[in-house]
Amino acid sequence: IQKIFYEEFGPKSSRTKYYKASMASQELRKTQDSSLSKYFFLFSNNGASGLKGVVLGDSQISVVGDGDKGLQYRGYSATQLAVQATFEEVAFLLLYQKLPSVSELKFFKDRLKDSSYLEPQIISMLELIPSTSHPMDVLRTGVSMLGALETYEHSQSVPKSTHEKNVRLMAEQLLAKIPKIMLHWYKFHSTGGPVLAKKSPSFSVASSIVEIFDINEPGAEAILNRLLILYAEHDLNASTFASRVTASTLADPYSAVCSAIATLRGPLHGGALSDSIRLILSFSDADAAEEHIFSSLKQKKIIPGFGHRVYRMGDPRSQMIKAWVREIATENPSRQQAFDVAERIEEVMLIEKGLHPNVDYYGSLLLHFLGIPERLFVTIFAMARIIGWSAHILEQQENNRLIRPVSNYVGPVDRPLVPIESREEHDMKENLQIPQKEIQVPMNIGNMPIYSQPRPSSTKKQQQPDENNLRISQQSQRYRTL
Repeated sequence: IQKIFYEEFGPKSSRTKYYKASMASQELRKTQDSSLSKYFFLFSNNGASGLKGVVLGDSQISVVGDGDKGLQYRGYSATQLAVQATFEEVAFLLLYQKLPSVSELKFFKDRLKDSSYLEPQIISMLELIPSTSHPMDVLRTGVSMLGALETYEHSQSVPKSTHEKNVRLMAEQLLAKIPKIMLHWYKFHSTGGPVLAKKSPSFSVASSIVEIFDINEPGAEAILNRLLILYAEHDLNASTFASRVTASTLADPYSAVCSAIATLRGPLHGGALSDSIRLILSFSDADAAEEHIFSSLKQKKIIPGFGHRVYRMGDPRSQMIKAWVREIATENPSRQQAFDVAERIEEVMLIEKGLHPNVDYYGSLLLHFLGIPERLFVTIFAMARIIGWSAHILEQQENNRLIRPVSNYVGPVDRPLVPIESREEHDMKENLQIPQKEIQVPMNIGNMPIYSQPRPSSTKKQQQPDENNLRISQQSQRYRTL
């Protein structure tokens, strides 16, 4: 064992060491030598909690936290791109592996503009989703509906070049439509009437966000453009990994993106934005924040917005966003107070725990200053990351191998099967009972909210629909279709 890991492999980085260890451990698992079996568990568990340090494979999309390289997209510094490029340029780079020329970028943005149109079926569906729904549920449902309406063929019989072209076209559709999905759902429920999109000579995701939330902050579009670039891609984070797992089954890109959106919805991933802003805004001044953080650390509480599994010396994106936040907080007392609180918390965490803020910490404050509602923060994340997910889905399926890891089973073995009549009884009624409640599903016909009646009990005879009401319902449906 010592020869395998120290002589044959030689001095390697920790990530390579874990990868080699996991590969060698598979060989150890096959051996019948019981004296070696313990080494499989030693190496399979070494650093693998949450797959930490485990290398999935080679990638040409981004490098994260590797020495002094920081974060790079296909060899370009992400922070430099944020200053000198537009988000659509970066989207082209991630999809097509090169920065676009002037004519290529214009053609690309024209395609995005043409693709941003929402089909009537999607509009009808969005208006049926309640305003109380989680915004990520809205995006996931919208993307699923897009997949149901998709006309591109997606099967193993399609030539590789055609398949790659189709995947890129689907990615462009998602990049253009996701902001419009959120725009229509949010505007429809906030205004209670038809949504009239503003006409623009060109398309950009940043301008779409400004339109969604009616942002009046000077320079908001430029700030959002830079923020979207920094959120566009970040190697194998949880949502990207989920998209690659789904893509490895050769599922269509819409299914893979739905997996990613569902993963990003989790509080330990996209939910960090909301947790961070709640923490910052909960204090009236910096001194109160410092006192609370000290107290929380003594109680071993987790402070949101700090630490990162990859970055040890700080996320390069975080300090860049902090500078933007400081700039727009100047000459606004309430903003300056919130910024002072955030900075004081950062100082305490660095001194006491040696932890740096992650990208969500100051990112949440930036979105708050722009007037974006907290519950919609994560949708901005998704609008940017859709292009990173798409690049990974494409790369996964170019040289595909089904992602299928193994687990280290630690449960019981060789248990005797007791006949059912001899098994011990347990009272499961409380655990199995489902509370009954009436659920009203909002349906909007025109501008008039109508609520469906609760489903009648199975023990009662179902009433026949009134002929007059049925006729009105059919007329309303024809009206909506027109």
